[in-house]
Amino acid sequence: MSSTDAVTDALNPRPTVLALAGSPSQQSRSSTLLAHAVARARDLGFQVEEIGLRNLPAEDLVNGAYTGDAARSLRDRVARASALLVATPVYKASFSGGLKTVLDLLAERSLTGKVVLPLATGGSPAHLLALEYSL
Repeated sequence: MSSTDAVTDALNPRPTVLALAGSPSQQSRSSTLLAHAVARARDLGFQVEEIGLRNLPAEDLVNGAYTGDAARSLRDRVARASALLVATPVYKASFSGGLKTVLDLLAERSLTGKVVLPLATGGSPAHLLALEYSL
């Protein structure tokens, strides 16, 4: 990258997308779907940061450690993002409980003014309404 390109990038930063994987599994269909969306966003010129449920300390999630370092870092990343891709498996006609614990660490209005694209994978057509009613 030339110095001119670096200056142009600094003056016109690419929009940042935060990709949030809400599956507790190492490999899941929802994470695969998210990886596809992330690749497409990068192809379109977006800067993408990724974080997953598994990247946050389980103890902080279970205890709702709102003032912890992980929660503070999560809130900072959300604040910097122009948009969020939020992926989850559908369990019992709702998004994952693990994702709920992550979202609980955000400030009440932290998604205001942001584009949020929920992505969900379900085991049956009955799970189609989970995005509309739960997430």
